[in-house]
Amino acid sequence: RDQGFKGVFDGQGYRVKNLNMTYVPFEYNTISSTYDVFVGLIPVVNKGVVKNLTVEGGKIHIPSVMPDQDMFYCSPLVGYAREATVINCHNVNCDIVLENNGYVGGVVALNPFHLLNCDNSGNISFDYVNTQENGNQGNGGLSLGGILGYLSAATTESTKGCDNTAKLMSINGGYSGVGTSNIGGV
Repeated sequence: RDQGFKGVFDGQGYRVKNLNMTYVPFEYNTISSTYDVFVGLIPVVNKGVVKNLTVEGGKIHIPSVMPDQDMFYCSPLVGYAREATVINCHNVNCDIVLENNGYVGGVVALNPFHLLNCDNSGNISFDYVNTQENGNQGNGGLSLGGILGYLSAATTESTKGCDNTAKLMSINGGYSGVGTSNIGGV
């Protein structure tokens, strides 16, 4: 999380078309009980700026993988924005399908410092049931938003001028273990 893009990424109004990503599971490391997986055109922005960029068309698919404790931070544009600013960025019909625990947003998955004039029209669906099979505690949760997946009030100064016109769907979303679900339009 302390790594990632640092600086200013100005897309200058260009469009990245037909962005297609599918997470491919890797061998699970038994030393660590969890993984944080950041997914996006720019997976992590650390105290940087992303502006004037559009992702148009495509699909991000995070299939169900073991163990249940994996946390995915998923968005077509920015996965995790650590004290970062995202301005004038757009997701035009790049859909997201999450079949695991995670934070999912149409523009940013987690914690931007400033989020200004961004919009999403890519549909987001959550199709996952967290279980406690084989001793798994079923920890985790889901935070899903049309613009922003999760926002910690302590880290954000402003979110303005953002619009979501996409469908947000929880198909088989449920938790039989410890976990929470949050779904919101923005």
